[in-house]
Amino acid sequence: MKYTFEKREAFEKPYLKMFVRDITCEQVKERIEILNSIKKVNITESNSKSHPGQTLTIYPRDCFSLEEVEAAIRIRLENYSVQVKEIVTEKINVAKFSNLEHDLLNELDKAKAIIIVCVAWFTNPVLQQKLLEKLHKGCDVRVIINNDGINKRHSVDLSDIPHKKVRGERNGIMHKKYCVIDNNIVIEGSYNWTTNAEHRNEEEFTIHHNDVDLASQFTMDFNSIWNRVS
Repeated sequence: MKYTFEKREAFEKPYLKMFVRDITCEQVKERIEILNSIKKVNITESNSKSHPGQTLTIYPRDCFSLEEVEAAIRIRLENYSVQVKEIVTEKINVAKFSNLEHDLLNELDKAKAIIIVCVAWFTNPVLQQKLLEKLHKGCDVRVIINNDGINKRHSVDLSDIPHKKVRGERNGIMHKKYCVIDNNIVIEGSYNWTTNAEHRNEEEFTIHHNDVDLASQFTMDFNSIWNRVS
């Protein structure tokens, strides 16, 4: 992945122009627009002969300099450059019916770059702390939960984790329950990330290892939900 920056200004407002190679502008936009230092990212056409095609126009939040934004983008993209790629090895599928929190924590510990979580309800503070730990170690972590009274009253604090609350497309419950790690591990089943699921309910999930095609399908579903909510 190659990219360069140019510092520019329009109407006394500074911004960054970013030119990329080996990756699409849409992919970069998706990766960086959740950074706290960035106010807005636009994809525009470049008239430059040295940088033809699409480019990114990046506007910083008022309290951040262009240098701070550029540094944050470089760190984010360096994390993505070490993503786990397709592993040519046997696919492993294991169904779990007990000790689910323990097994889920073990899988989260394996994350090197990316964790995405889509669950209806999230009230388990142990899992919340694990996500914060991985986020602080440089993983890109995003969470989607259902937008309802249960999460409003009882959800863990997700303010430090990029997240969105959504309803189903037909205004019903967003009832999905899955996690994808490094586009290589998928965890999916009945298990919500709640204290009741861990300590009271009968739950299950299946862990899929080394199935990049399956992981990509879940990732695409996650992105479609994430992108439909501003």
